[in-house]
Amino acid sequence: MDSLNVEANVETKIRDGKIKYEVFSKNNAVLIGKNGHILDSIQVYVRQAIFNAIDIYVNLSVDVENYKEKQNYFLEKKVKKIAREVTLSKVSVKLDPMNSYERKLVHEAIQGFKYVCSESEGEEPNRCVVLKYVEDAENTEE
Repeated sequence: MDSLNVEANVETKIRDGKIKYEVFSKNNAVLIGKNGHILDSIQVYVRQAIFNAIDIYVNLSVDVENYKEKQNYFLEKKVKKIAREVTLSKVSVKLDPMNSYERKLVHEAIQGFKYVCSESEGEEPNRCVVLKYVEDAENTEE
């Protein structure tokens, strides 16, 4: 935070082998950046700094005032709405490009849909998820 000239309080939580740093600041926009890119970079930096210090990969996340949690909630809500539309229209929908974590959330969000499956396609950084209608409910394991 010092290198960004930002005053912040950081809380550390450890659960199920995962470290979560929760950051609280008056400069959230600076720490989050456009579409969370700065926040993602901070997380990569912290993970690499810990690896360099102790030579062990650590599963961790950095969040600024629950920004990521809120984004994940809205993504899941949006995907479920689209999945319902796919069920009714029987027309596949290609979502915007996402990072691997967001694609994983999408795949998990549609698990409860009987006639919709998800499939990742494309190459990074333009890899995206396609929600497809399937007649046979047994084909939804993709």
